[in-house]
Amino acid sequence: MAYSEVYIFDDGGNFTKISTFENDIKAEEKGELIHEFIAQFKEVETKFIKVIAKNFGPLPEWHPSAGNDSWLFVDEIIVE
Repeated sequence: MAYSEVYIFDDGGNFTKISTFENDIKAEEKGELIHEFIAQFKEVETKFIKVIAKNFGPLPEWHPSAGNDSWLFVDEIIVE
């Protein structure tokens, strides 16, 4: 299953992981999907945020493009 990680930039010039969350959409879902993923963590102060979103990997046998790499499209990242 694909998962994502959220990092913040610390004063020492390093990124520190503060959250991880999994993709809960089933691989068999068809059509266009719009889904909101929420990473929760305690309030922090930082200059930069890095989000690493990992895709599904190679497409499964039942998929028309089986064996090819899957795609991941991200439209927005909202920080509150």
